[in-house]
Amino acid sequence: MNLSTLKNLMKRKKIKSYFQLAREVEIPYTTLLDVVHGKSKNSYLIKTLADYFDIKSTILLEKLEPYQIILEDGRRKRFLYTKPLEEQNALVRLLLQENFD
Repeated sequence: MNLSTLKNLMKRKKIKSYFQLAREVEIPYTTLLDVVHGKSKNSYLIKTLADYFDIKSTILLEKLEPYQIILEDGRRKRFLYTKPLEEQNALVRLLLQENFD
């Protein structure tokens, strides 16, 4: 599991600890710790976390950088996790599109 991604997602929801996350998602705290520390690869738990954070489960599994591009969609913010070069290219395209539209 990508811990930097999980911590960023927790921060977005103002969740301060794994214990609080386990309570919010209604999963056993020890099971969550096993997955976080790499002792277990519980696919059901990863899917449950992904559903809770409204993301694809692959985002929790892939080794993506913690950088984020934030797009405003009304009131909802969408976070896109990307690799550094991909992020830079996407940001440049986004800025160019805004300036030329």
